This record gives sequence, C-alpha cells and structure tokens, in this order.
Amino acid sequence: MADDSDLHVVPNRCGGMSLVYEGRAYILKRA
Repeated sequence: MADDSDLHVVPNRCGGMSLVYEGRAYILKRA
C-alpha cells in the first residue's frame, strides 16, 4: 500500500496543488 504513502508525502511538501501535478505524473509512470 505504498500508493497512500506517496499521496500523503506530496501534499505535505508543497501543498494541494502539488498533489494534482504529482498525482498525474504518478499515474503516467504506473500506467
């Protein structure tokens, strides 16, 4: 369940906006 861990680290570093940008990149890498 590392997916949840990653999502929690992103918003903690920069903010909610980062979550959207990193989230899309994360999905592309996993796709």
